[in-house]
Amino acid sequence: MIDITQEEIMKNWNVDNTDNPLVSIRCITYNHELYIAQALDGFLMQKTSFPFEVIVHDDASTDKTADIIREYEAKFPKIIKPIYETENQYSKHDGSLSRIMNAACKGKYIAFCEGDDYWINENKLQLQVDFLENNPDYGMCYTSFNILHQNSGVLEENLFNTKPEKYQSEYTLEEWIYKAGYIAPMSWLFKKELYDKKPEIKTLDGSFVMVACFIHESKVKCFRKNVTCVYRILDESAAHSRDIKKVYERNKSLIDTKIALIDLYELSEELANKCLQQYYHSNFKMIASCESYVCLEQTVSFIEKKLFVEKIILKLSKIWLFHLLISKAYSIYWKYVGYKKNS
Repeated sequence: MIDITQEEIMKNWNVDNTDNPLVSIRCITYNHELYIAQALDGFLMQKTSFPFEVIVHDDASTDKTADIIREYEAKFPKIIKPIYETENQYSKHDGSLSRIMNAACKGKYIAFCEGDDYWINENKLQLQVDFLENNPDYGMCYTSFNILHQNSGVLEENLFNTKPEKYQSEYTLEEWIYKAGYIAPMSWLFKKELYDKKPEIKTLDGSFVMVACFIHESKVKCFRKNVTCVYRILDESAAHSRDIKKVYERNKSLIDTKIALIDLYELSEELANKCLQQYYHSNFKMIASCESYVCLEQTVSFIEKKLFVEKIILKLSKIWLFHLLISKAYSIYWKYVGYKKNS
């Protein structure tokens, strides 16, 4: 636990009323007992001239995550404001988790950081709030970030600058929908009023929808020179899995979300076709191994004629025995090889 008192954190706040924080830090956690203290310490080390609150939601963890949060709550009761669930909300996939968190956040601005990620810059919030307060036409800002591969201990630093070919830092709406880039949610700060405009689209990746909404509704700023946070990649998480079916379901949800956003924002049919083409080219092995062997014609129609091998695999996968063989083979490949390449 960070060696600081609640009074020391609050001493430079420009108001005494902590019931009206300018920023709500939204932290969702589940079975993060090894990491949650580092996340909470990153929030509490923030040096700000304004009040902030930490809404930390424990989603019915089965380890000691909730116990650790209670220790922080006891020491920082005016800042750490927990929600302890007895039933896991994420698994419902009915929007309950978002509704609970949105109702709890009182701030004008919202910052994200899940319980296994963490902040490393004590001026993160002050930098971002100052910018948004002085530039009212902007609704969101974010920064560069590091990636920590937990199992190997490898740390990739300052990704927007060291790997710009993989991590694009700024997007138009069309680019965002097509490329579905990664801009580190734990680095974000945005206006709560924008979040309230987020379209109700059923998806496994709510952050993707949020960024599309923010780009559509306002200007967005990237602080490429500032590294403020670390994204921790675990062996199993909502975004990374060795289970090919989980990854495929996420990818399938993403293309459905892209098409829904294209329709909502009245973007071009050309963009929709580009997204579908990209999806089928990138996922044809998963589709061949995960989909029913009689439901593959649409995939075949989107594979270009020159991609002969892909078309043959997809057509053969409609044969039950071949489908069974490729499902087993590619599941094993993904678990030991493909998963690592995708991380």
